[in-house]
Amino acid sequence: YLAILAPIALIVLLIDRLAKGRKTYAVIIACLSVPLAYGAYARMEEWRSSEALYASAIRLSPHEAVLHYNLGVEYSVQSPWDEAIGSYRNAIEADPAHSSAMSNLAVLLSARGETEEARTLLEKAIALNPKNANAFNNRGSILLDAGQVDAAIADFQKAIALDDANIKAHRNLGAAYGKKGMYRERLLQFKRALELDTDADPEEIRKIERALQEGE
Repeated sequence: YLAILAPIALIVLLIDRLAKGRKTYAVIIACLSVPLAYGAYARMEEWRSSEALYASAIRLSPHEAVLHYNLGVEYSVQSPWDEAIGSYRNAIEADPAHSSAMSNLAVLLSARGETEEARTLLEKAIALNPKNANAFNNRGSILLDAGQVDAAIADFQKAIALDDANIKAHRNLGAAYGKKGMYRERLLQFKRALELDTDADPEEIRKIERALQEGE
């Protein structure tokens, strides 16, 4: 917005040079306003949603990985998974080291039963970025579904060590502890997840606290 002040100033100076009266001013301004107003109206279509905005940006910069990744996130929220998968693949093609795109793509592929590719993607994502807490959490989920509980617990613990505010990792670790019969540890993880969740019902936390006290 600041950068456009200079060309606006030049246009105003040009109008001042050309105009010889108020009527001329009005005609010039009208001639400029009509195409600018039409252009603004046409651009509004691109701002109707985040998906439309990212799609428009991608048409201008098709090799920007971050745009494809952000579009994939939007599609994931709205649940058109085929489009989300395509966007994440495009992000990885544009940036083969985009570990977050790999991690998110793996979640969708795993949900569709394509666990082998999902696991391969997560292994690569972790190798590229060993501090990617979501990648550890996502790999742990696949391991837990496969019955590899101990390995899953290790991944969830690593995710929490990297990001203690990762609600999903705390919930998943709690579920994994439950499968091991470690019920106190399970409750502690669920309690921590509820404490981190701003939308959580405080009564749920109190229930867990009472359960912990009763189990002592």
